[in-house]
Amino acid sequence: MSLCLHQLFAAQAARTPEALAVVLGGSRDPAHRLTYRQVDERANDLAHRLRAQGAGPESVVAIYLDHSPEMIVALWGVLKAGAAYLPLDERAPDARLTAVLDEADVQLVVVRAGMGLPEPVGRRRSVPVYRTEGEAEPSEPANLAQPHNRAMVLFTSGSTGRPKGIDLPHASLVNEYFAWEAAYELRAGVANHCQIASFPFGVFQADVIRAHGSGGKLVLVPWETVSTPRLLAGILAAEEVHYAEFVPAVLRGLVQHCAEAREPLPAALRFIVVGSDRWYVREHRELQGLCREGTRAIHSFGATETSFDTAWFNGTEEELSPFKLTPLGRPFAGVRVHVVDPDLAPVADGDTGEMLVAGGGITRGYFRNPALTAEKFIPDPFSPAPGARLYRSGDLACLLADGNIEFLGRADSQVKVRGFRIELGEIEAALEQHPALRECVVVAREDAPGETRLVAYIVPKEVTS
Repeated sequence: MSLCLHQLFAAQAARTPEALAVVLGGSRDPAHRLTYRQVDERANDLAHRLRAQGAGPESVVAIYLDHSPEMIVALWGVLKAGAAYLPLDERAPDARLTAVLDEADVQLVVVRAGMGLPEPVGRRRSVPVYRTEGEAEPSEPANLAQPHNRAMVLFTSGSTGRPKGIDLPHASLVNEYFAWEAAYELRAGVANHCQIASFPFGVFQADVIRAHGSGGKLVLVPWETVSTPRLLAGILAAEEVHYAEFVPAVLRGLVQHCAEAREPLPAALRFIVVGSDRWYVREHRELQGLCREGTRAIHSFGATETSFDTAWFNGTEEELSPFKLTPLGRPFAGVRVHVVDPDLAPVADGDTGEMLVAGGGITRGYFRNPALTAEKFIPDPFSPAPGARLYRSGDLACLLADGNIEFLGRADSQVKVRGFRIELGEIEAALEQHPALRECVVVAREDAPGETRLVAYIVPKEVTS
């Protein structure tokens, strides 16, 4: 479909201007509860000001804000300007901020007027997310972006010690939205969405797209609440959340709280989704046991390189060992998965191979890194379409007899810890900068199921007795 992301949002704002678009969970401050009209008009004003500063198609504008509705206004404003946004983590150290801002060649950063800025952010031109209401220009700016233009750049861990950016175009993200709309019944009673992820994390972007593409209310959960299961359950109930996606580390705490309190999950929940890290069959069974009638427990799987989600598991697993990982499930609509040998030939069901992903969610590749893009995004030998590409995920998998995909590990040193993708080489490269180290190796250990931690083994330059 030939649409840009912000056009999906603008169309929805025109349909339901007075519906709540975003709220900060637990707050009744009017500034923390914005309607579609308010978000749309404030985003329009920001877009006009960004264009006046030179933002436009293919340029990248960073956003440096705390976890607030202003984040949402900012990202739609950048997209309406025709540019792509780069979400920054306000808690990130200066070295990380410097690396991603330099890599993306960022000139403009959206901030809150008067907020303190770290040095790497402060030396760029700042544009306040809001200005005086009487000066605002709420009219919709003419659309400059096309579906093939980039919409966002997200940085993940890199094996060389530097973060790598992933270049996501509008077309891939719009395709992903419609796959979510079908799978999660987004226009059939799923209206309130929970948001707990960090701003630079792919789940954050996915939650915004799912909610605002379908006219839903996005509930931002404060950081201190995410790690407190009792408070998290309270916000889910108070805001009548229908759809919530969690990393396993957070969901385990919520499940334990509900089990100890001998109460099911909040009544309004229709979809409770877990992904981005290891999730075991025994845990999925426990989650299903806490679901009320009509609530579906989903295990999702994907990568930022494929616009976040590839497959989802929506079944039962009576025949599986409780100590196995929950299956990845079946591909979303518009996604094709191939499990192949080193020569890219399909392997038989039950045999191990590398998982290749194709379809409308494939991104443009790695930002300003053509060599890595050529290595990981290759011509699709299974498609007759000219120019079709697929993504070599590096994930080892097998196809089960029932059509589900089973995850079997990685072909490289990439790991996931609490939902974050980490290249062990990046950690090693950082540690080896210490003048007292000769060499080191970093491994991910899972001493207890679901509890992954990184451990570094070092060799000092000098050994003293």
